[in-house]
Amino acid sequence: MLLCRQRRILPAYHTNSFSLADQQGLARIAHQLSVESHVPVLISNHDTELTRDWYQHASLHVVKARRTISRNILRPQ
Repeated sequence: MLLCRQRRILPAYHTNSFSLADQQGLARIAHQLSVESHVPVLISNHDTELTRDWYQHASLHVVKARRTISRNILRPQ
């Protein structure tokens, strides 16, 4: 949860969230799998300068999605 940890806007979804080093390692592994083994890789992340830098060699497809975080989202009003 890169953006959330940087700005402390949202709580982490899990107590063992990825660190920045974990995110960077994931980018390296994804690139290695894609280039060396021709394995298609799909990764979803926040669109930040860091993630664009880490995934600069990837084919990026930006999807704008509305986001709602609430544990009561399905409960009728």
